[in-house]
Amino acid sequence: MNVIKSRFVYHLMAIITVAIWGTTFVSTKILIQHGLSPSDIFFYRFTLAYLCMWCISYKKLFANRVKDELLLLLAGLCGGTIYFITENTALGITLASNVSLIVCTSPVLTLFGICRLHALLHSLECLCQGIGSRKKYKLYLYRPFGNSSYFSGHY
Repeated sequence: MNVIKSRFVYHLMAIITVAIWGTTFVSTKILIQHGLSPSDIFFYRFTLAYLCMWCISYKKLFANRVKDELLLLLAGLCGGTIYFITENTALGITLASNVSLIVCTSPVLTLFGICRLHALLHSLECLCQGIGSRKKYKLYLYRPFGNSSYFSGHY
């Protein structure tokens, strides 16, 4: 019974997260239409998220010292800035549904790109090993997915 209850809680948390994440596209679009700039929206959103995280984890956020906390703050600013400012700018240009579709399909497109790149590197490795057998040198490339044929690009 506890397993079913804990699964329900996790599924409920996931549904709530998806619902909140989905409404941010529409609410950001409304904020842009009412005169806020994409960088203003990013700043308010980042500040609100940081304060919420700080309130929830009052004992220890992730850092041991204030210096580490400031470094994490700087890393979050640098990492999230590009993504959120471009997303907010795109919401000012086009519909929220278009932006959400592009954002949601980008991980899948990234996977396809990685698979194609891996297939290209595998072909290059085979070509260089064929030449290397005659000229006494070989090229060894890093294989991020191991020797699995699933990611070899043969669909």
